[in-house]
Amino acid sequence: MAARALVLAKGKILFSKCQDNEGIFYTLPGGGIEKNELAKETAFRECLEETGYAVLVKELVLTKEFIKKMPHIPAWNDGIHQIELVFKCQIDTSIPKQEASHQDVYQISLEWIALSELHKHRIYPTNDLAEYLKEDCKLPRYIGLREL
Repeated sequence: MAARALVLAKGKILFSKCQDNEGIFYTLPGGGIEKNELAKETAFRECLEETGYAVLVKELVLTKEFIKKMPHIPAWNDGIHQIELVFKCQIDTSIPKQEASHQDVYQISLEWIALSELHKHRIYPTNDLAEYLKEDCKLPRYIGLREL
């Protein structure tokens, strides 16, 4: 299980810019939930570690479950089954930005992408993130994918 932070500020979303064998892709800051840690605590910790931003973790906006083969990653040769909880977050302006202390293996930088530009990029967990930020979002709050 993992938790991710969907951080919105000034019409842009904060992403970890990453690179794999298919090129550039973007993912929300986040990672694995540790023993005795609540998912909201994970979203906070992972965002701080990967980006240096402390955030206020708000409501759950999306759950994505996926099962897929990942032969290019030795640890997941047989596949991975992951459940990700995505929380809407905002930057906690009472805490100064710090240096990122722990970035993901594929992460090359951070990037703020305008909501109107999301469709131009390969984004995980979905290019529809702007919709999930809307109060009247009509998209399903659960996405399940099997790619075997």
